[in-house]
Amino acid sequence: MIVNTSFHIYRPILDDFLTWLRTVYATSAREAGMSDLRLSRIDFQPDPETLSFAFSAAHSDDEAARRWHDNAGGELRAALSEKFGERVLYFTTYMEEMDV
Repeated sequence: MIVNTSFHIYRPILDDFLTWLRTVYATSAREAGMSDLRLSRIDFQPDPETLSFAFSAAHSDDEAARRWHDNAGGELRAALSEKFGERVLYFTTYMEEMDV
């Protein structure tokens, strides 16, 4: 299973957000056994004051992926929201990789 969380942030918090994502969120995912961690900038900005990023990670065990996302990942996203308020928004999509 691939867990993909898209984050939409206001430009003034970019450096703080990326530091948090790389040192806190990605570290937590890695420690939970998530692999193939990727960070991508989304090349569409609905508002010139914002930037969007997608963070994705995979796990061979669907339940373990959901458990990390809903528990440790959920606590981290809640803390992020508490710190930045509406300057950061996010949503998650669970995906299954398929052959073309």
